[in-house]
Amino acid sequence: MRLVGGRDILFGKLKVFIRDHLFERPVDLDDLNVLRNLSEPEISASLTRVFKKAINDLTVVDRGTTRVQDRIKMSRALPMVVSQQPDMRPEKSIFNRVVGDSGLELDFARFLDACPDIVSFVKITRQTNFSVEYRTADGSIANYFPDFVVKRSAAETWIVETKGREDVNDEPKIDRLKLWCADASAAEPNAYRAMYVQEEEWEALKLRRFDEAVTIFGI
Repeated sequence: MRLVGGRDILFGKLKVFIRDHLFERPVDLDDLNVLRNLSEPEISASLTRVFKKAINDLTVVDRGTTRVQDRIKMSRALPMVVSQQPDMRPEKSIFNRVVGDSGLELDFARFLDACPDIVSFVKITRQTNFSVEYRTADGSIANYFPDFVVKRSAAETWIVETKGREDVNDEPKIDRLKLWCADASAAEPNAYRAMYVQEEEWEALKLRRFDEAVTIFGI
């Protein structure tokens, strides 16, 4: 929750919430039946969810300002040790191997490597140190790692997210990615664009050029 101190205050608020608001009527916190109910997992989850959202609503503020803090040079990324899993050896990437977390990622990497209308691409990993901070569905702040950075030309870069099964955080991630691209384009002499590739739609297509992907998946 990014709180510094205040545990005594929070504990007091928690006691009041449990006593007066958690159940259908006010309860006695010394009642053994109430204590048994508080040990149920769904009750703990409910308490965590309510307080997490309330705290984040009070402490997470969008100040509406953007500035360039640092730049990342992919050639300086450290080597990464991975478990033995399927990979590909690209020709259009500065990295000698692409290891995907899914078949979709590897398939898209092969597509990028064969595209005649891009300059280069990289598969984002934690070693590249490129992530986008976003607000999750429950209101907290987390780091999101897109899947690919694609250099279409010297003046145009695409940030690509590929997705199989979706979850509740996918929409805020993509919204944040679009905003990041708009902010980066305004702050840099380069155009940044976002792309969202969904597996079901991707599998139905047989694309050969990146501009085809831009038309279908660009956001």
